[in-house]
Amino acid sequence: MTHFDPHRLTPSASLNRVMLVDLPGLAVDAGVRGKTGFQLASADALTGLIRWRASELGLDPDCDGHELRLAFDGCLGSPEARVRTTAQAIGRCIGRNLGYLLLTLKRGDAVNRAARAEWDESYWRHWGRVERVWLGGGLVGGRLGPLVQEHARAVFEEAGIPEYSIQVSPYAPVLALVGAARHAPPNCELALSVDLGHTRVKRAISVYREGALTEMRLLPSLPTGWTEIEPSPDDSIQYQWAAQLLNEMVTRIADVGRGVGGSRPIPTLLSLSAYVRAGHPMPAQDGAYVQLRRVTDNLQQELTRRISVRLGRAVNILLIHDGTAAAAVYAEASNAAVVSLGTALGVGFSTGAGENSLRPMRTGFTVAILAPDGAER
Repeated sequence: MTHFDPHRLTPSASLNRVMLVDLPGLAVDAGVRGKTGFQLASADALTGLIRWRASELGLDPDCDGHELRLAFDGCLGSPEARVRTTAQAIGRCIGRNLGYLLLTLKRGDAVNRAARAEWDESYWRHWGRVERVWLGGGLVGGRLGPLVQEHARAVFEEAGIPEYSIQVSPYAPVLALVGAARHAPPNCELALSVDLGHTRVKRAISVYREGALTEMRLLPSLPTGWTEIEPSPDDSIQYQWAAQLLNEMVTRIADVGRGVGGSRPIPTLLSLSAYVRAGHPMPAQDGAYVQLRRVTDNLQQELTRRISVRLGRAVNILLIHDGTAAAAVYAEASNAAVVSLGTALGVGFSTGAGENSLRPMRTGFTVAILAPDGAER
């Protein structure tokens, strides 16, 4: 059991395995008790609800999950009342599910503590102090976001804690990218920011003036091009999968670097959907990225070497846990957390101290979307 440190998160910090056993004294919606965070508010949870009511939404339940969620966003704005009402009911469910999860963390009832053996008192004590949560991630980046915010807040009002703040970040879909960009070294005017998620790779060029982050130029996101690596008794197969994953990561990151001219070293801030320590994915966590431990003993150094060779110029890479990167956007806030809703739930914390090494975000900071040819649109 590890002691909680908001600045050095380990896989134990994950919200995906937190279980809501009960909230004594509060009427809880049906189907919530006995569920984990992942079962309540992940992309899989949303997709399951959409498939269940697909006929009412006019959607094909056999459609790919990502495409189904994109179509669902359109249902929330449908001119057909029945479709729109059904979609809003699903949004209400996800919002309340998230609200119940956050309330479980805030209250720290004994029945729920007993179900989370990985956590000692330090975890529950920190969550008990949290007063504000910003939401990020792809699930809340569209029409669903305001519904999730509204109905998660409603749970806290019903529980008699109306002052608890839950707010969708204005940078929700690219929160980890923006936070990673704050980690750029001093004196650089351009840096690359890349968010390596489970299903998408998000890419941007960050611009700095007079020491402050002033602008982020988003390139089109891409599918990761890799799938979760399934356990295999054959180590050679696992090694081959991991080696292929590393090669494809190098290609994705190097493609962004080709858009930056000049010969000076390129600062590159990588947000990774994995818990990281000293530039390397930590063991004892799920997902494809932990498998990279099979092919290198320091992912940050290996990516730096390979991408520098690929581009023919020096690249300085910093590897950051995606939740920690996202929380850097609000580093100056106290008693705050960032929760990302995507393929899985991500988490990071703001303690109010900020970090002197972080680049300030200039008032009027903007995010511009670039077309595939690099032109703004």
